[in-house]
Amino acid sequence: MTGATLRPATAADAADLARIMAAARLSADIPNLHTAVEDLAFHRRLIAEARVMVALNDGVPVGYAAVRDGWLEHLWIAPEHHRRGIGRKLLAWARTSHPGDLDLYVFTHNTRAIAFYLAHGAVQIDGSDGQGNEEHLPDLTFRLARA
Repeated sequence: MTGATLRPATAADAADLARIMAAARLSADIPNLHTAVEDLAFHRRLIAEARVMVALNDGVPVGYAAVRDGWLEHLWIAPEHHRRGIGRKLLAWARTSHPGDLDLYVFTHNTRAIAFYLAHGAVQIDGSDGQGNEEHLPDLTFRLARA
């Protein structure tokens, strides 16, 4: 398990979280559809409106998770920090931070994320052809039981 520490996100983290998401999406072959300015504004809103936890390695943000209204809306890890237990730590936080089950979306081609969630007990409850998401990529909906 990693020595990464977790702490709640603050407004000052928005730029780091936008950078992490952009790099993680690129590594998973998920298109980045927005400008850096739009991503920064998105993360400022996310931090203000959701519960967001940041993972730090030596004080530097390397990943984050966001939970809102029964959804694990985001879990992104900087690619150079994959497979170090950071996702596991953030997922454990997410599962205990919400009073019930958590749902989440994963694009069908993101086999690394699908394997991660299945290994942690996620169950597929739905899927779509992608016409309902911004990227227009087929996706799956998973449910994680509260830990």
